[in-house]
Amino acid sequence: MLDGEQKFCYRIVEVSIDLWIPYKSLVEELMPNAQVVADRFYVMKQVNTELDNQRKKEKTKAEKINCKSDKEQMLSGLKKSKYALLKNEDNLTEEQKDKLEQVKQVSPSPMHEESNGTKKSPNP
Repeated sequence: MLDGEQKFCYRIVEVSIDLWIPYKSLVEELMPNAQVVADRFYVMKQVNTELDNQRKKEKTKAEKINCKSDKEQMLSGLKKSKYALLKNEDNLTEEQKDKLEQVKQVSPSPMHEESNGTKKSPNP
């Protein structure tokens, strides 16, 4: 690398990237003073993937319920719940607030706490 480019790279203090290991390793090598921060879109992709996985697990559990009315209640609560779970509770429409309440009633899992901003951060 040329001297000017090397000096420039040393002055970079923060880099936002997809956290794919080769990207991160390259940034750490070329920009040793830079703090690596997860790209917002990468993080949201991970959140969406995890939320979808949790919803699928809950749906699978619901489908194994023998009592037809309990099964239908749980499936109804989970159906079309994704956006109510993703949005911050303060920004939900009335319909989404109702859906979030349904999810809370039918799902004992913490997926509704983790996804919509109500989960407390470990670092205050």
